[in-house]
Amino acid sequence: MNQQEVKPTIAFINTPTQLYSCENVSNAEKYSTIPPLGLGYVATAACEVVPKSNITFVDAEHLRLSPKKIIQTIIGSNPDYVAINATTPNWHIAKNIIIGIQKAINCRIIIGGSHSILASDSILKDSDINHLIFFICIGDGEPTIVNLLKDKDLSQIPNIKYIDKDNNIVQTNNEVTRQFKNMIIDRSFFLNDPLINGSKIESYVLSARGCPYKCSFCAAPVISQTFVQRESNSIKKELKELLSQGVNYIRFIDDLFLSSKKRLNELQQIWIELGLSETNFGFEATARTNIAHSYSDATWAILVDMGLIEIEIGIESGSQRILVLMSKRTNNKEVIKTVSMAISHGIKVKGFLMLGYPTETIKDLEKTYELARELKAIGGNSIRFSPVIVKAYPGTAIYDKYFHLVDSLYSDYLLDITKYFTQIFSEHEKNILKNRTRYNAVHTYKNNPVSLSEMTGGAKLDDVITYLAKIILISENQESGVELQKNAISV
Repeated sequence: MNQQEVKPTIAFINTPTQLYSCENVSNAEKYSTIPPLGLGYVATAACEVVPKSNITFVDAEHLRLSPKKIIQTIIGSNPDYVAINATTPNWHIAKNIIIGIQKAINCRIIIGGSHSILASDSILKDSDINHLIFFICIGDGEPTIVNLLKDKDLSQIPNIKYIDKDNNIVQTNNEVTRQFKNMIIDRSFFLNDPLINGSKIESYVLSARGCPYKCSFCAAPVISQTFVQRESNSIKKELKELLSQGVNYIRFIDDLFLSSKKRLNELQQIWIELGLSETNFGFEATARTNIAHSYSDATWAILVDMGLIEIEIGIESGSQRILVLMSKRTNNKEVIKTVSMAISHGIKVKGFLMLGYPTETIKDLEKTYELARELKAIGGNSIRFSPVIVKAYPGTAIYDKYFHLVDSLYSDYLLDITKYFTQIFSEHEKNILKNRTRYNAVHTYKNNPVSLSEMTGGAKLDDVITYLAKIILISENQESGVELQKNAISV
């Protein structure tokens, strides 16, 4: 392609997490959304090849767009290419958007996101849609989009799968992006970054991709097959740009931010060079308890001085048996020590919990509940929990082992758990539970909601939901209202 030729146009779509109404967008449920950083990085890479004016970026989740509105937007820009991301829970939405776009305009559609990596063959074997897809991105999207827009032959574009003229599935070479380590994302693509929240001006930053651990319920090691940390100069430059825009609070959304003491030392040096401290800056980040429990008082003091407000940890279960099955490589003592040390230094804690793991019994659930109570006694209002019901997603070890036990990959059943306890909870408690369980999806068996635990001889779904509700109400300081009777549960 020479300079005299017209550069291609491309639209990026951040697919909505749920179906929004065409008519009632202004009345849609209010909750904050995270800027689609992954898609933003790919769009930024596209700017290396085509003018930014050739790029349309549609954050349909933030805008609460219905599929119809999304399709109308794409028709209006009439791009040569459409790159759409998808997760397993919202794949059915993305699929219908793709079908609608291809009916309306002539363009080439690319699918990216976690679902494209985890279920690429399933997508390409789907006769409803495979003929509408140009290719699927199954790795880092930056080198893929750059080579695509340079008009390379499909066989020369890395990290993709496609169907060739002989109807065979072809996979090209894998290439880990080199750009990410030193890349600064173009935040002008985002409509909700930075976000003003009272005195806080917040932004989201990704300082690493992937995770070096291989928990059995997690697909992160498959989605990003290598753990890649950005260079210090790149992080420093991005933070400096955000500070110039008035940002004073960062949410680091890495799968693992505090990965080692060496990494912490590198980050501390960045903070020193930028003049950041708890007096003028705040941030929250992820950590693992098998690392953080060994931090000394001096290390915690460094984190406090850097402005760490909240640390996010994967507790997952209070049962050591379940933790071993999860390949979690942690234990309760490490969790308790991490929480105790963080709280004693004035750092808040958010703990993630998973309930209904394969073979998990009521006894195991009780151990998780008791651990939550113990941690709440330590942390009080400075600790909160985010419990979910376990689902097996493609790319995870439990998917390979247990998915044959449930209906299908797309058997998501979104639970309103207040319907399970209509005779027990007050209206206040129901509202808490409803607000806290928006994304508690479960599998189905013969079209009825089930837990993986009950499908493997363990606790039934109503037991799992009971403990989910108890832990949520502990998190919200409402434990006194939880007196659940098994005979009062109506499914």
